[in-house]
Amino acid sequence: MLWIGLSLVVLIIILTIAALSLISMIEQMQYWNTTDKIMFLPSFNRNIRQGLTQLIDSQNIQTENWNLVELGCGRAGIIRFLNGQYTWKSVNGVEGQFVIWLQAKILALGKNINLIRGDLFQTKISKPSLIYCYLSKPILKKLLENGKFKNCLVISLDYPIKSATPTSSVDIKSNKNIQNKLLLYDFR
Repeated sequence: MLWIGLSLVVLIIILTIAALSLISMIEQMQYWNTTDKIMFLPSFNRNIRQGLTQLIDSQNIQTENWNLVELGCGRAGIIRFLNGQYTWKSVNGVEGQFVIWLQAKILALGKNINLIRGDLFQTKISKPSLIYCYLSKPILKKLLENGKFKNCLVISLDYPIKSATPTSSVDIKSNKNIQNKLLLYDFR
């Protein structure tokens, strides 16, 4: 009898995971070929973490007086890492896709991270903030035009912000021979 009960629990878990995966795939389909929606692309690896700490340390900011914000945080890997490395005034991630946001909420349990499910363009950003993002050029341009980066430091992975000049950058080579670049912009 116990065996049947455990089997049912396992089956329910598997079906739940399959359903969430299907919902996630359907959500992803609507993000192709748009300039106002963001597709989930993970950006978390050891070399990016090292580059981020290098850029943050180079700014000599008192992180305890700054907010950390990740726009399009996915599963919140970057902000979970940076939250463990530095003391921040607040740590916030914004994610628009329900299933990805839900995964982030579970992974960030007990870590004092505020995860918001919402639109990047409508989210209020407290100042001063260090913003990390891995977003396309059209999205970055729209965020800049909407004043989201005002009085902030912005670190963008791979995509430059049109009409802005990076203060500094770090080249990153991943384990798969992929070359990435972290670009730091100072909009203070």
